[in-house]
Amino acid sequence: MNCSNSKFYIGLADELDERINYAEIDAEIIPIKSIEPTVNHLIQKYNIIEFNTAIKPRYFEYFLHETEANEITYLDPDICLFGDPNEIIMKYYDAEIFLTPHILTPIPIDDKKPDEPLFLNYGLYNLGFIHIKKGTHSVKLIDWWKQRTYKKGYDNPAIGLFTDQLWMNLTPLLFSKVQILTQEGLNMAPWNLHERALTPVNGKY
Repeated sequence: MNCSNSKFYIGLADELDERINYAEIDAEIIPIKSIEPTVNHLIQKYNIIEFNTAIKPRYFEYFLHETEANEITYLDPDICLFGDPNEIIMKYYDAEIFLTPHILTPIPIDDKKPDEPLFLNYGLYNLGFIHIKKGTHSVKLIDWWKQRTYKKGYDNPAIGLFTDQLWMNLTPLLFSKVQILTQEGLNMAPWNLHERALTPVNGKY
């Protein structure tokens, strides 16, 4: 699988707006109510961030069970791809669940932010990216994840809850065929600049 052979979708945590020309968008738009008719109870229960993250596993469930997709990659809208992540993913042919850690090396204790406790509160893995290959283990993960985001998808780190993300700390313990991607070119962000630098290749990033 590579990006050129992939089909792109936008999961819309809203309703379609007649003022927007969706035909100009190079992706299929899937409003949440088209795949989750009972979504109103989540709208009433959660704030906007909690709601947007709570419905994420429902989209995975939809693609796994109601389409012919065998692999699904989720990307947050603030992610920029400089290459094809599947070139790395395809090396791990036996894995079904792919996660990227926020950091790979210790952060010096220098009274600066971010520091390591940040990830203990908000999650070891960045759920702005998750890749799933359809299989027994990934289907169980998505079902488990959805149950928790629908019932306990709150933004309340003081009681051990942070939307959809903090649950993933448990994934390598509770599920098999989990691959933690440790390549430094993945998930580069402000929280790991202590260990990484963006370097141009042939004048391009």
